[in-house]
Amino acid sequence: MTGLYYNIEQQECPHCGKIMRLFRFGAMLTPIKAAILDLVCKRPGIRAETINHVVFDDETNPRNVRQHISQINDALAHTDYVIQGGRWHGYRLMKRRPAT
Repeated sequence: MTGLYYNIEQQECPHCGKIMRLFRFGAMLTPIKAAILDLVCKRPGIRAETINHVVFDDETNPRNVRQHISQINDALAHTDYVIQGGRWHGYRLMKRRPAT
């Protein structure tokens, strides 16, 4: 899959043909979710509209991007990292605060 500015490599398993998952910060992600996480890491404060433009070539809704962010956070739940932010301030990868 290729977005407007972002080439998303999808490698297939040579044995079964399934799309292989990628690891980021110890979490297993699909290629699209890994691309979104990479963008958030490279451009702190990036907005959902910009992610939609770069990754999906404006072919989807920014609400879909927010759903992907939520699913990425679910995958990162066992790590020390979380994507924080939202509509007005953009998204950024943050180190999770320890529970008190």
